[in-house]
Amino acid sequence: MEMTIKEIAALAKVSPGTVSKVLNNKDDSISAETRKKVLQIAREQNYRPYAEALESKERRSYLLGILFPEGDRSARDTLRLLERNFSAGGYSTAAGFYRDTASLNAQIRRLRSRNVDALLAVSADERTDCILKELQDQMPVFKIGGIPTAELTCVLLENPDLLGYEAAEYLIRRGHRDVGILGVSPERMNWISKGCARAFFEQGFVFDEANVCCDEDAAAAAHQRAHALMNRNVTAIICETADIVGGVYQTCMRHGLRIPEDLSVLCLEDSELARVLKPGMSAVSHPAEQEAAACASAVLRYLEEKADLPEEAVNPGYTVIERESTSEPVRECLSMQSKVLVLGSMNMDETIHVKVLPGDGETILSDRKVQMPGGKGANQAVGVARLGGTVYAMGRIGNDIDGRKIYAALKASGVMTEGVLFDTCLPTGKAYIHAADNGEGTIVVYPGANGNFTAEQIDTYRYLFESVGYCLLPVEIMAEPMMHALRVCKEYGVTTIVKPALQTEIPEEMLAYIDYLIPNEKELNRIVTGSGSREEKMDRLLAAGVGHVIVTLGSRGCHLKDSVYNVRMDAPDFEPVDVTGAADAFIAAFTVYLNMGHDIVTAMCYASYAAGISITRMGVQPALADRMMMEVYQDEIRRQVLRLKEACE
Repeated sequence: MEMTIKEIAALAKVSPGTVSKVLNNKDDSISAETRKKVLQIAREQNYRPYAEALESKERRSYLLGILFPEGDRSARDTLRLLERNFSAGGYSTAAGFYRDTASLNAQIRRLRSRNVDALLAVSADERTDCILKELQDQMPVFKIGGIPTAELTCVLLENPDLLGYEAAEYLIRRGHRDVGILGVSPERMNWISKGCARAFFEQGFVFDEANVCCDEDAAAAAHQRAHALMNRNVTAIICETADIVGGVYQTCMRHGLRIPEDLSVLCLEDSELARVLKPGMSAVSHPAEQEAAACASAVLRYLEEKADLPEEAVNPGYTVIERESTSEPVRECLSMQSKVLVLGSMNMDETIHVKVLPGDGETILSDRKVQMPGGKGANQAVGVARLGGTVYAMGRIGNDIDGRKIYAALKASGVMTEGVLFDTCLPTGKAYIHAADNGEGTIVVYPGANGNFTAEQIDTYRYLFESVGYCLLPVEIMAEPMMHALRVCKEYGVTTIVKPALQTEIPEEMLAYIDYLIPNEKELNRIVTGSGSREEKMDRLLAAGVGHVIVTLGSRGCHLKDSVYNVRMDAPDFEPVDVTGAADAFIAAFTVYLNMGHDIVTAMCYASYAAGISITRMGVQPALADRMMMEVYQDEIRRQVLRLKEACE
């Protein structure tokens, strides 16, 4: 027997007019409690006009349209869970899948033809948002998940800030301090990185925002961006999607890195791929069933009771599913080491390539000229950063285009530039380099703004010496600021590493402040004048107070002498293309590996290979070795270290 409006009114204890308004969706003046009671009785009694509502746009159909983008791997599972929860509330569902704007509009027309009570768009992007905004004046529209927007009615399924926080907090507990993030959604990545930064801050660490890489092309994010992060010496990478993880695995394989021994990988979504990858991928688990139940409840309360949607995400929390792709960091983590400070020149290098160097009065032609940032201070700072060290630079550049290019190059390499000043009086320094095909070269330097580097600038940024382990002092700066810097290092207990230059004197009073002096043969003979062998001159430096002396011998290697060692190392076999940056590469690598806790012989071996790598490419900064390149020669370097130490016994 069919139930009438009067009978429903009697059961609900309201007037027939009130029932009619509720069933015909004209219930703005009706209380939420009464509306809910009437609708529940109508569903339970299968009221016929309710069953015929599909034929009338004036009445409820109790049918919801759900839109998914094609390619959403979790769409089927999400739809199944939503169907179950909406069905429990008395609603049916109809799904529509779209690949572009045209197919989205087609699916909307199809679902509206079925007189759906509302449309739910799951994982909608910006293009979808625009279409939904135009539609919401005609019917209820909900954006489910994704990034919320003020113009749409949104149900937040996740909290990206909390997601990033949980992932970072897990990795911090495993001992990681250098963590990178790879993603494809800029807005979501912004919130994820904020969560990571919050987790690091609460644990007393600093999250490096330069380790956040985003590219809307998932393949680019997985390969080029992953490679960039590996060069920054991160010990773990957080991936926004499973698509990115597959690419990261391939990149690691291509560069000979092992997961998790060399790099831990954590994904912000769990999937079938996470379980089939080898090693199994650790992932953050989203409680899908709870999300679906909370989402359905929020939508139904909004439709039937006019209740406000929750302002917070309906996701009750996250759990990290630990598989084989994460572990404690095994390789050395440079973020645990001291800071490095570099004081020195910053120039724009003008390199002219020639077949042979010109003789006296000879004019020759060049077929190529290259301009790039240089100067020993800038080069050594970039070299330390390329190898993963935390490095601050102090120097002076002109307030001109060249100066801004140098500054941008330092920042792009990860160098901290607080101590770099723009000079308003002099232009940026220049270095005019002649590079011959046989690897030989000559350099003419115009100091420019470097000449205005003073002791006063050092005092202005004296705080940079705090917590510094090593200070690199390429002797291209004037004697007064050089001596002042050495005294400040002594005051702060900072180890000094000095690279002399032929054009600059080293007064004898400086020698007692130098822990490591690394000249080439010509520079050694300029510092220690008169007759005597190389060893005798090195002994005179040690007697004057220098802690350790390493003389670089070009293609013949290098010679170390101190109170413990007197050892010569042959140069590794690399084909020279441009030797201009070899000394800077040597100094940078020597400092980094000392800072990691290696002994002087081991650090010298790594430095020799870094110098060898640098001479195989043109230029200085672009040719400097990075951490991944050094790891290619890891076994060879270790064998060399053993040979040298055995020779010393």
